[in-house]
Amino acid sequence: MTAERELDAVDAPTTGRSGGSLWRRNDRAVLVRTRVVAVCAVVVALGLTWPWPAVPVVAVVGLVVGCWPIAAEAFEDARHRRMSMELSVHAHRDRRRGCDR
Repeated sequence: MTAERELDAVDAPTTGRSGGSLWRRNDRAVLVRTRVVAVCAVVVALGLTWPWPAVPVVAVVGLVVGCWPIAAEAFEDARHRRMSMELSVHAHRDRRRGCDR
């Protein structure tokens, strides 16, 4: 999500004819991604590890779908030599693992 879209979402009016425009202000892709991750989490919590118990593909799909925008933005920030919250979190995680070079 770009900074302009984030600012537009913040500046949008909070009330409307229907009593609130929270659902209209949110990006549909974010809502779909959140639902997919939630469904994957429930499926794994119920113990439905498909197709192999050792590698629950449902959990991997949930992780990829949920983390993709953060990882993509961190990659772009690193490529353009910009520091962002996403890049900072990834760098901190790598330092804690001992990957500092």
